[in-house]
Amino acid sequence: MFSALDVATNTPHQAKFSNELLAFTIKDATRIVEFATERSAKMSYELLQYLEHKFLFYYRRAIDLTDDAENRFGCQTEAKDLAAAVLRFRDKINTNELFVRYKVLVGFESVYPSHWVNEEFDYKGVEKYRQREIDRYIDEINASNENDWFKFTARCAETKSNDLATFPVFANFISKLAERKPEVADRFLAKTLGDLRHFIASFLNGLALSGRRDIYEQNLDRELESARNLVGVIRHLRYSNVSNPNFDARLMMRAIENDDPIAVSEFFLFVLEHYGTEKIADGDTLARDALAYLNERKDPRWVMEGWFARNAAKFYEELTPERTTQVLENLGYLRKVDYRAERALVEIAKRQPEAVWDYFGARLAREATAGEYEERFEAAPFEFHGLEKELSKDPQLAIKKGMSWFADMPDMFRFRGGL
Repeated sequence: MFSALDVATNTPHQAKFSNELLAFTIKDATRIVEFATERSAKMSYELLQYLEHKFLFYYRRAIDLTDDAENRFGCQTEAKDLAAAVLRFRDKINTNELFVRYKVLVGFESVYPSHWVNEEFDYKGVEKYRQREIDRYIDEINASNENDWFKFTARCAETKSNDLATFPVFANFISKLAERKPEVADRFLAKTLGDLRHFIASFLNGLALSGRRDIYEQNLDRELESARNLVGVIRHLRYSNVSNPNFDARLMMRAIENDDPIAVSEFFLFVLEHYGTEKIADGDTLARDALAYLNERKDPRWVMEGWFARNAAKFYEELTPERTTQVLENLGYLRKVDYRAERALVEIAKRQPEAVWDYFGARLAREATAGEYEERFEAAPFEFHGLEKELSKDPQLAIKKGMSWFADMPDMFRFRGGL
């Protein structure tokens, strides 16, 4: 709709549009903005946020045309009408205080006052503005408006998104609220249902820093008992500076009792990243129990995130043969060995290369006898992304394993022996 306006503003020497067509395009844009203004009261916060962001862009293009002293395109009147329409839209929607709060706390395409007067208002400026507003909001929360803030916070959490940039500021708001006003956060948690429960980790992060250890521990125990969001509790322990080793074993056993494979996978990642630190009391036992559960369910989902797990080297350095067997069994349930699984295999191959050769030998044997239901199973990748460097350090072992595979399946070796 606005491509003509954009092209004319930025590349006038290449524009293929007549002045009449450009004027028509701007008029059409103005009608759209006016239509949105009329119906804005019934629009969701998410849609208003999107439209304001888009209309800011159109406003800037229109202003460029109105500032053109030569009036090269003969449409300054239409451009002024468009700019005025956008400002009317802006002024109307921003009379809604809840919407103004929403776009501070949620999303990454929000428009703030400085955007309208300064095109150079960048990411750093936005972040400073949002953090100032968060501090102000928390200062304003009191007994008389606490319930309203709870309802609004729950509404923010209802935003549907698969973009990781949507909620960092909102999660920071929750954490700061819990740290500065733990009693308020405690009451929020007591009645939290639905989507707001996805932010349990943020609540706990703040409570852990609040100085109200009693409230923090009460909520930990409450979350453990209810098992409504064990993943959130684990992520709190995983990413915060909190050390609570006595709680760890209870938490994982609760995840297993609750038959929650996502929580157990998350807990294994927690062990992987903090193995050998004061945060983990008995990492080997915890890893054993987590892997036993995951292997029983043939669930290797931890690999999807485990390939970039922080500080995982300690875990692999102290990997016992028993634990190696469990890890490789789990990786055996993968349909394909991609770069993520290969990261774990590289670490194992540094110390136990024969175990990795046997892992691929087992996959080749499985592929050779696989039925139609396993047609998507791939024993080995077309190429490696680092594992070949480790396995090539011992060519005699490679030849030994290759010859043993040949002996097991001589008829098919020319097809399957190229690993």
